[in-house]
Amino acid sequence: MSHRQVKDSRAVVDEGLAELLELVWAAGIDTQFSCQGNPSGNASIVFPDVDSALRFMSITMERSHWYNRLTMKLMEPIESVTYGGVGAPRACVEWPVTNMRQDVTVELTKVWACEPLSSDYMTRKRKVTP
Repeated sequence: MSHRQVKDSRAVVDEGLAELLELVWAAGIDTQFSCQGNPSGNASIVFPDVDSALRFMSITMERSHWYNRLTMKLMEPIESVTYGGVGAPRACVEWPVTNMRQDVTVELTKVWACEPLSSDYMTRKRKVTP
């Protein structure tokens, strides 16, 4: 599926993921590919290694209530021209584009921007201890 592409600070990306990717890159996490998905499917970001994907997922879950919303799939390494061999296994993180009539990517972007969310649907519930 082809989506409208925009030039971001590092690459040409799907318009629907541009702001989120800028926030992820600002946190020092590299990405390789991404897709904003479609309303009945998943959006995704491919990371160059498993550690980067886990960092993305950990930060997301620290800031939000995202249990069972993000999934990670391991991917084959890309042959490294620079290093003359095969790189580390990569990872793809996916999430549903919509859930309960909400745009999950918009809410995920707000999580990464530390903005108030549209509802507490994705807000992390913290226990207050006396």
